[in-house]
Order: sequence, then structure tokens, then C-alpha cells
Amino acid sequence: MADEVAVKNRNIVSVSLGKITIVYAITLSIMIAVRDLGGINMSKYLFVVVCTGFFMYARKSEMISMIAFTAPLLYGLPGNYIIPIILAIYFIKSRNINSKQFVLCVFIAFMEIIASMFYDSFSIPGIIGYMTNLMLFFCLIYDWTEYDYIKTLNYFVCGVVLTSLIIVLSTILKSPTWLQDIANGYFRFGVVEHVNEDALNLTLNANALAYYSISGISCIAVLLKCSVYNKLLLIAEMIFLALTGVMTLSRTWMIVGSLLLVLYIFSSNRSMKDVAKALLIIGSIAIVAFVVMGQLPEVYEGLIARFNRADTATANGRFDITEEYIEKFNSDLRIMLFGTGVTEYRSVMGITKSLHNSLVQILVCYGIIGGMVFMFGWLSNVIKMIGRVKLLYWIPFICIFAYSITAQIVNPHNLIYPHMMAIFAIRLGLDAKSERGAL
Repeated sequence: MADEVAVKNRNIVSVSLGKITIVYAITLSIMIAVRDLGGINMSKYLFVVVCTGFFMYARKSEMISMIAFTAPLLYGLPGNYIIPIILAIYFIKSRNINSKQFVLCVFIAFMEIIASMFYDSFSIPGIIGYMTNLMLFFCLIYDWTEYDYIKTLNYFVCGVVLTSLIIVLSTILKSPTWLQDIANGYFRFGVVEHVNEDALNLTLNANALAYYSISGISCIAVLLKCSVYNKLLLIAEMIFLALTGVMTLSRTWMIVGSLLLVLYIFSSNRSMKDVAKALLIIGSIAIVAFVVMGQLPEVYEGLIARFNRADTATANGRFDITEEYIEKFNSDLRIMLFGTGVTEYRSVMGITKSLHNSLVQILVCYGIIGGMVFMFGWLSNVIKMIGRVKLLYWIPFICIFAYSITAQIVNPHNLIYPHMMAIFAIRLGLDAKSERGAL
């Protein structure tokens, strides 16, 4: 009798812990929506307390899904406080870390601490925020515990959808003339000015919003094939994220989005049924897009204006900025070998504008030596899975990597998390192959 009661109690605890991710996601969603759309101010410490409480109570397996949901929302959260706490809780629940996790964590901390000695000024919370985000990234991609990657990807998509929804609504509410402005090709979703700059609000620039749109859509492409979740809901989320991406007027989004479509079609060539499903999904998105364009011709005009601008050939001046960084990089031996550091790389280089190329940013920030270590830590396990996983599961990695060629990766450091989801998608394919082999 006592054993039966003990088993029943364990089952109750297991179920309650299993639901904690849902409760966390709903709670955080309501808090952010009430704050950003309802205009009710909330202390950043309230978010810190709420997140800390949930992560402390959750199992390690639940933490991964909670981190995936939180990642896109970090632009509206006090991440420099929350992420160090999450990392500490992760270490406590892991009890031990493997050698690669330890080496890469030490590498991230050592490189930035040494680099900070050459900074004219720096923010300690900013440095801690950067280091803990990158440490968390490397710890998770080298954590080989069997997690529910389908659930993790699904929660990441939910976080991206929530972020995009709030940004879209904020744009419309704060910019009554957005349709007229967008037709000129200069106003883009994600560019929102807040009256109180000190207030904590969920804000993303248009490029980052487009980047997360591609990240979410590419993960949905995987989930549509292997997820047990409602397919119609996933398609609805995909259509919404596609429309959000279009509204950013991002030229990179258009190019990478086209690549995503091609990859998705080729990944479904095993049977006519799969091809038909792929074409049905693409057709549904196309129909919705044409309807929206018909009802909102200003969006179409804005896209044409963006592609016809004089700076298209230089990618909005990004090629010139990249060339300037490379010239200064080549002129300083110390920076060539060990980099500028991450958090203050612009001030060290004496350039006000940010780099928009992830690979060049890694080279500039870490130098040749540090860049090789970073690239090895990031891609070594990915390279080992080439040829072992179907093309479908590579779609997030290929598309996110391609987009990051015109974006950043380590500064802002929150942009690293879609790359983590891409690696999880590949692992999902590896797990699927193992299950098929076992059968």
C-alpha cells in the first residue's frame, strides 16, 4: 500500500513538473503583453523573480524548452540578470560538465576579460551578460542528454511568434501612418520609437525581426514533418511569420526565404505525397500573401522601393562597413591574433557602425587564434553529422547560417540562440534515424 502511494505521488509530481513549461510560457506571455500593449509598467526585478522561480522548480529537461521559449523574448527582458541565474541553475542541476563545456566556458570568459583591459570604458553587466549567454549556448550544444527536441523547437517557435506579434501590434499602435510610410520603402516593421527610452519594452530592429522570422519558419518546416502538434496551427504560425518577414522589407529575408522554399521542396522528394504537402503549404502562404498585397498595396510598393534603392548594390552600405573593419583588423597585429573583444569591438576599432557579417564579426572580435577556437566549438559536432541526417533537418541550420552572413552573431549576443535551435534540429534528425534503424 505504501509503495502504491509513493508511486502515485511520484506520478503527480512528474505531471506537475511536465506542465511547468506551459505555465511558464503563459505567465511570461501575459506579463509582457500587459506591459507592452497594456501600458502597465513592471519592474525588471519582477521578471527576474518570476523567471528564477520557474527555472529553479523545473527539471533540467524542462529548462531546455523554457530557454528556447525565452530566447526570442530576451530583447524585452533583463537578460543580463536572468541568463546568469539560468546558467547557474543549469550547472547546479547538471552537477557536472564535460571537458568541452568547461574549456569553451573558460575560453569565452578568458578572451573577454583580457580584451577588457584594452577597453576605454565598459559595462560590467554587459560583459557578464555576453559571457553567460555564450557559455549557456556552448553548454547546451555540448550537452548530449536526450532532450525532447520536438518540444524544444515548438516552444522556440511559440516564442518567436509571440515576439513578432507584440512587435507588429506595437508598430501599428505607435505609428498610425505606418501604411503610408511603408510604401516609401523606408519604414519597416520592427523600427519602433518608445517615448520612455529607459522603459523595459520588447523591441527588435527590422533586420533582427526578419532573422527571427526565418529562424521560426525553418524550424516549423522540420516540425511539420515530425511533430505531433497540430499541423494547421503550425501552418498558421508559418504564414504569420512569413507575413511578418515581408513587412520588415528585408531584402535578405526575401533571398533566404526563397532558399528555404527550394530546400523544403527538395527535402520532400521521397514521395509524391510529400511533394504535394510541400506545394500545398507553399501555395497557402502564396495565396495569403497575394490577398494581403491586394488589400494593402502599400506593402508591395514598399518592397519595390526597397529593391530599387541606390544602396541595394552595397547591401545598404554593409559591404563598405565590412571592408573598413577588415582594413583596420589587418593593420593591428594584436587584434589580428587575439581580436578586439566582443562587447566593445566598435569602440576599439573606432567605427560607430556595427558589422553585419557573422563570420567577419567572429574574426574581428576573437582574432585568428580565438576565431579558430570559436568556430571549432560551434561547428565541430555539426560537421560530424554531415551525411548522417536527412536534408529536412538541415534546413534551419542552412537558412539561419545563410542569414547570419548579413547579420551579427555574438554582439548582440541574443542572436546566437537560433543557431542553437538549428543544431537541435539536426540532432532531432539524428534521433529519428536512430529510431528508424532500431525498428
